[in-house]
Amino acid sequence: MAGIIWWGMFVVSLSLLILLVLQNRHAGAWLGKMGLRFVVAALVLFGLNLVLEQLDVRIPINFATIGTVGLLGLPGLALLVAVKLVFI
Repeated sequence: MAGIIWWGMFVVSLSLLILLVLQNRHAGAWLGKMGLRFVVAALVLFGLNLVLEQLDVRIPINFATIGTVGLLGLPGLALLVAVKLVFI
């Protein structure tokens, strides 16, 4: 039963998002830019993991880390590396 509710919420929110993008050109451009930033962030994290593999430091590639790097940029990347080195 809970799965049906979650899928219903997903369909409603996706429909509202599509409606928003179709009505407002600026919203579509904004979503496109954010999508591109998240793809670039994932590629940067992948490349960083290849480089830092020699130091035995690996940053997981998941929604939280991609979002951090995608939204904050280079300071977000530095934050993730510092947290990994200091706390973990």
